[in-house]
Amino acid sequence: MAFCFFNGLYEVKTQEKRALFPLTFTNDESAKLDLIELSNTVIKQSLIYDEQLSIRQDEILESLHQAIRQYGILHVTDLIAYGMYSVILHKDFMRSSRVSSIISHYWIERLEANSFTTAMDYLEENQYSQVTQECEEG
Repeated sequence: MAFCFFNGLYEVKTQEKRALFPLTFTNDESAKLDLIELSNTVIKQSLIYDEQLSIRQDEILESLHQAIRQYGILHVTDLIAYGMYSVILHKDFMRSSRVSSIISHYWIERLEANSFTTAMDYLEENQYSQVTQECEEG
């Protein structure tokens, strides 16, 4: 860039600023990074449900990633619900025969918002311990 000042013509060279450590992520890593905010919400809501829960953020992130990749859950409220069930019940709660039965019967409109959450409402709280036990055994 050149400019004229009262005592002469000056030229200023500008340099492109580059990041010190350029970051590149795979699509998988990028998707996991996008889920950090959701995982924080899952943690907060799960602790409201039960303050004594043992929570690992890396497991929540993996569960949320699995919800998207394996089950096609895309809506925020459904992802938060999935994450909470993975914390409260078991990280593999979807493998429970009770949950599978409920999902296959009530989760019909899979692309609609809240469809997963609404279907899981049919799992009563008194069944949670049975689902947890089934997942831990098998």
